[in-house]
Amino acid sequence: KQWYQRRVAITAGNVNYKQAPWTDISNTCAVLKQYFRRLAEPLVPAHLYPDFMRAVNDNEHREDKLKQLIIKLPDCHYATAKFLFRHLAKVAANADVNMMHTCNLSIIFGPTIIRSDNSDVSTMVTDMSNQCKVVESLISQYSFMFDDDLEAKTPAKQCEEDPVQNKETETEKKEKSTDCDSALIPLL
Repeated sequence: KQWYQRRVAITAGNVNYKQAPWTDISNTCAVLKQYFRRLAEPLVPAHLYPDFMRAVNDNEHREDKLKQLIIKLPDCHYATAKFLFRHLAKVAANADVNMMHTCNLSIIFGPTIIRSDNSDVSTMVTDMSNQCKVVESLISQYSFMFDDDLEAKTPAKQCEEDPVQNKETETEKKEKSTDCDSALIPLL
């Protein structure tokens, strides 16, 4: 319920980041993670998931292979990934103050951003390390992964489809007065 209320507040623009609960960065991070967790299709689509898992294990050519896969992302996924990883790279650049090194960020966001459509627990546990390695590489090598040569890849128009899977309870649906899910897209 709290997550839903915070999401509505963000969507409506009724957030004062100088007042509780927004002064606690953990709350903002939780909303962001929940958003990515609720996407009908992960930021890294399921059809590319095996390729990302293989690429991250190629220590010699990891960055080149990941960059080739990033280019294959659908336009809306690419634009969102570029924005998100630019932000996470900025957070990591201030690790001496915020204690959020690329490793920490990858542990927090890896399994949310890159996940298999296989819900087998043993697969999730086995792949978690590689998911984190992918995210860590995308953060630490942001400038290389999303360089200016790729600007043509970024879509000029807004994504039209609603990427958020509807997982709300009946009570939340009744309380919902606007289409919050599609309104969140501009935040990313």
